[in-house]
Amino acid sequence: MLREETRKAMESVSDKITELYELEKKAWADLDDIEVKDEEMVQEVEKITEQQIKRIKDKSKAIIEDIKQYLEKNTEKVEDYTCDLAMKKDELQQLYDSTNHSVVHSRHAELIRKTNDDIKSLNLASQIKAPQFLLTKKELYPHVKLTSVKSPRRLHALQDGCILVSDYTNNSLHKLQISGTPVWSCERVDKPLGIGHDDVRRLIYVASENGYIYELSNEGEILRRLTCLDFADANFYDVSISGDLLAVAAGYRGTLIFDLKRTTYLAKK
Repeated sequence: MLREETRKAMESVSDKITELYELEKKAWADLDDIEVKDEEMVQEVEKITEQQIKRIKDKSKAIIEDIKQYLEKNTEKVEDYTCDLAMKKDELQQLYDSTNHSVVHSRHAELIRKTNDDIKSLNLASQIKAPQFLLTKKELYPHVKLTSVKSPRRLHALQDGCILVSDYTNNSLHKLQISGTPVWSCERVDKPLGIGHDDVRRLIYVASENGYIYELSNEGEILRRLTCLDFADANFYDVSISGDLLAVAAGYRGTLIFDLKRTTYLAKK
């Protein structure tokens, strides 16, 4: 009885071992299949990757070529546009030069007209305020002694009824009442000759034979001394003011025009 049971148990164990062996064999077969499939999948992935890389490269080349063509076309357009701009710039520069030339000539013409008007007004004012007074040597004719003036050169009548007299030898400018009574004197003006007065800004301008233009306040204080390096050796004989422009009689050099705002020489007439 025991032997029979043992035999049956042994047969059962043997069957189990056989079953386990078959399972192991099947498992190894499945593993082999999986490994083969893995290799196939890796190869497929590599193939697909290579194809995708090739497509990307081809598309990149096509895009680069399109960009090059676009840049070439736009470069031509930019060059044409730049050329057009350069031509427009030249045209604008010519227009500016022409306009500026016209404006300068217009201002010079206006200055000359204003200067002539100032001279006429000055003559008229002198006749109205002091028709009997003339500058003769050191006297206002008749019988007004200029005791404070050594060598008078020019006289300028002011709207307040006084006169300005340039004293050449004394290097000074005098403001006198019409009776000859001194109002003030400025003794730092080298070789003064012609006198101009800006009635709006109440400034006095004196032409110096040494090639300077002195700007003085209405109280006789020197504010600045104007000149031009190109005319350092020039002699200035007379001066007239109109707005921001100053006309200076410079002998053989003709009439010089200065811009008071920029204190620069503009043109010669």
